[in-house]
Amino acid sequence: MSFTPQDILKLDYEKTLAAIDKYDGHVQEIKNWSITACGAILLLGLKNKSVPIASLTIFVAIGFCFAALICKTFLIAAWTHAKELESLIRDGQKSELRHQFGLVWASPQRLTLKGLGRTAVHPIGWHVPLFFGLIIVVTVVTDIYIFCFL
Repeated sequence: MSFTPQDILKLDYEKTLAAIDKYDGHVQEIKNWSITACGAILLLGLKNKSVPIASLTIFVAIGFCFAALICKTFLIAAWTHAKELESLIRDGQKSELRHQFGLVWASPQRLTLKGLGRTAVHPIGWHVPLFFGLIIVVTVVTDIYIFCFL
C-alpha cells in the first residue's frame, strides 16, 4: 500500500490531534490529583492545627504546576504542528517537501524554566499557573486562619 503525500499529511494530522487530546487529558489528571493531594495535606494541617503541615501544600502545588506546565508545553508544540499541517493540507502540494512527519520534530528539544514561563503566559497555557495559584492562595488563607484562630 503506497501513500500519497496528501495521505501522509492527513495521517500525521490525525495522529497529532490524538496526541493533543492525550496531553490535554494528562493535564486534567494532574489537576485532579493536585486537588486531591493538596486538599488532604491542607485538611491534615487543619486537623493538627499545624501551619507547617498546611504550608506543605504550597510546595506540592508548585510540583504539580511544573508537571502540568511540562505537559502543556508538549501540547502547545503539537497544536503548532497541527496548525502547520492544516495549512499544508489546505494548500495542497505546494509545501510538502519541507514537511517533517511526526511530532518528534515539533516537540521541544529541551525543557527550560524560560520555556515553561512562555507556556505559562501562552493563550493555551495561562490557566495552569492561575489554577495552582488559587491553591496557593487558599493555602495562605488557611495558614493565617490556623495561626490566628486555632
